[in-house]
Order: sequence, then structure tokens, then C-alpha cells
Amino acid sequence: MQHSTQRLIELLRHELQQLASAKLRGPLGIGQASATTSLVHQACVKLYRSGTHGWENERHFYAAASKAMRDVLVDDIRRRSRRATASAIRNLDDIAATGQGLDDDTLLDLVHHLDMLREENAIRAEVVDLKFFAGKTTSEIAGMLGVSPRTVSLHWERARAWLYRRVGEGDGNE
Repeated sequence: MQHSTQRLIELLRHELQQLASAKLRGPLGIGQASATTSLVHQACVKLYRSGTHGWENERHFYAAASKAMRDVLVDDIRRRSRRATASAIRNLDDIAATGQGLDDDTLLDLVHHLDMLREENAIRAEVVDLKFFAGKTTSEIAGMLGVSPRTVSLHWERARAWLYRRVGEGDGNE
């Protein structure tokens, strides 16, 4: 069965290349750095590993190949988004100081993760809100919360570490 899948993919490689080229020009491929050949290779690996090799006809095969390519592109977008958010988290101090440096998608991803942090540790999330979104200094936050500046700094560092870890894990949603 697996041998026949491999043979079918070899026979249809040219058509798969055309399908991949179309995918890279489509909405998921805007700004896509992956080459057509790489996309075909990754999709073929995904098809081969899926265990579903009994395609009923050509239409069924192309639907499976198209979905595999879409999945590869979406996974790549998720990885790039996580990298952008992780970079933003590493640079939260600079971004908070200048108010610049986050694109809309990264900001939304950061807010999503901040909401998750709030469920686990509301005080750390509040420190991030006050420092990052309200532009308050460590001393100002300490005064508002009734704690020492050192405690605020610890909350800030731990919140950044938590956010960075969570982004690196990809939330387990993939």
C-alpha cells in the first residue's frame, strides 16, 4: 500500500508542483518564503505519513494533496507568528519604553497569551498591563500595587518568562 502511494506521488509530481505553485500564490502563501518544491516535499511526507493511501480517484487524491499543502502552509504561518511574538516578548522592555515595534497580529497574539497568564496569575498580568500598555514605570506600579519596586521587577521578569515559554510551546493547539 505504501509503495503504491510513493509511486502515485512520483507519477503526479508535476501536477503537485503546479498545485503547490497555485497554493503559494493564494491567500495562505502571501509572503511565503518556501519554495514550491519544498511545499510539495512536505505535503508528500504528510500524505505518506497520514496512513490514508486508498484514494478513490484523482479528485480524492488532489483534495488530500491540497489539504496537506494547506496544513503545511498554516503550520508555517503559526511558527512564524510564534517567532514574532517570542521576539516581541524578549523585547518587551524596549517596546514598552518606545511604544513601537508590534504589528497587529503580534499584538493580538500577545494579548491572547496575556489573557491566559491572567487566568494563572492576575498580579503578573496586571504588571504587564500597567508597564506595557499604560506605560507606567516600575516605581509607579509599585506604588499602585502597594509592593516594592523589586517585587514588581520580579513579577515583570516572571511574566515575560511565562509568556515566552507559552509562545514557544505553541499552546498545544496544533
